[in-house]
Order: sequence, then C-alpha cells, then structure tokens
Amino acid sequence: MNSLPILPLSPADLAKAGRLHAAFCDLHHADWLQAGIVRWLALLEPQSSWPLVVLGVELADQLQPTLAGTIVGVWAPTPVDRFDDLLETTCQGTLGRDSRPTGGFWHFIAVTTHPQHRELRLGRPLLDAALAFVANLEGSGARTLSPAVRAHDLAVALGWLDLPVPQRMARLLRRVTDTQGRPMLPILQLHPASGAVVEAVLWQSRRDEIRSDGVTLRFAYPLEADLRARNKQCYQEWLHIRQQAVQAGRTTPLRDGLLLLDADAVGDADQWLFPADLQTLDL
Repeated sequence: MNSLPILPLSPADLAKAGRLHAAFCDLHHADWLQAGIVRWLALLEPQSSWPLVVLGVELADQLQPTLAGTIVGVWAPTPVDRFDDLLETTCQGTLGRDSRPTGGFWHFIAVTTHPQHRELRLGRPLLDAALAFVANLEGSGARTLSPAVRAHDLAVALGWLDLPVPQRMARLLRRVTDTQGRPMLPILQLHPASGAVVEAVLWQSRRDEIRSDGVTLRFAYPLEADLRARNKQCYQEWLHIRQQAVQAGRTTPLRDGLLLLDADAVGDADQWLFPADLQTLDL
C-alpha cells in the first residue's frame, strides 16, 4: 500500500515557467507527449479560464524535482461532451485556473505514473485522492474523460478499419476479450474496477488523440463509498460472466490470443456498465 502523501500541486509550479514543469513533462512524456498530445498542457497556464486541480507525489531528496505520479482535473458546470471544448472554448463567468467553485463537475483527464516508479502503485491512490478532493467541495460531481487508448491499434490488428468507428468501438468495449475474460482497453481495467461506470462514449472528442480514434469514455464516479463498492462488485461479476462464456467456447478466435465473445453471450450482463446507446449499436 502506498504511504507517500498525495498533495495538491500548484499549477503555477507546473506551467512553463514553473519549477516542476520539466518534471511534469518528463512524467507525461511516454504516455502523452510522445504521442503528440500536448494541447492540454495549456490548461496549466495562467490565461486558462477553466478551474484546474493537480494532485500528485513529488519525491524528496532528488537532485532535480521528480514527480512519481499525478492526476489532473478540470471543472465544468455540466458534464463535458467533447474533450476538445476544454481547449477550444473558455469557461463562462469570472472563474479561472485557480478557482474552486461549488457544484458542477470535476473531470479527471490524466492519471499518470512515472515508468521508473511503477512499484509505488499510485494509480488507484491517485484516484482515491481525487474523489476525496471532490467530496470536500459542496455539490460537485466526479467524472473522468479518458481516451480509449489502444482502440486504433486493435482495430488495425483485427482488420476492422473498414467498420464505422461506433460499430468497432462497441465490439472492442463489449466483446473483445483475452482468455481470462478481461477487456482489452486498459481504461476498462482501471475505472470500473475502482467503482465507475461509462456514462457516455464521446465520438470525435479528441482530434489529436489518434490512439483512441478520437473516442473518449466519460466515466461517472459515485462519491458515496457504498455505491462505488456495489459497482466494484458488479465489475467482478461481469468479468466472471465473460470468463464463463470463454470457458464454454462461446467465442470466435481473432488473433494474438484475442477472442470475440458471441453476441448472445454478452446479453444484458453489462447494462450496468455501458450507456444504452452503445448497446443498441450493431454488434
């Protein structure tokens, strides 16, 4: 269990002129910046009108500042339907980067751990710290805006590029599995296991995120611990149902050890997890 303190980090320290800017870029280089996903860094700058929070772990006794992990959240008055709106529009009113409004929704857009410090297992502690932050703000809700990373590579590997993005995304989310019944998009192994559900699938949401075919999953996190616990249990039951379907041979082999669950094997077992419009797509 991680015992390092997860603390708020000053956006001023993370912005271009700040003492932690180089460390923040180093942290995100492999997962984000190397893939050309840089526009969101503008949210750290003083001119950004969107309220921002960054929670993280700064390692002490280093020759230079080092961040072991961070989670970045952006506030909006309603759930965001297009990630790029945070970069291409301004927040209405007189709010700014350092504002802490009540009500509305905090959207966590990047939870990242440093490759050299993965042994600290900071992913879920960072999420827990983010939810505690939101719970302390009166009337606020918690969401994530998570790109469907690996979606494009999987579509290429499986020969599905000729399929419309919504159709192949529905298959990837609901039916592609490994031999253990696990979903193939990493984000579906993080947030639902932590108590979230997919509130919406946002198409053409990120124009510089080719790894996800532009698709963002908006997860909704209950702030009540008992509701998150119920969702975690539903997730484990969902995995078990998928594993049983694999063991029963209700699949079609794909490639690289991947399987496609039969459409009738999915049934309604994932209604708790996915929005209704995703389930009505042609599978």
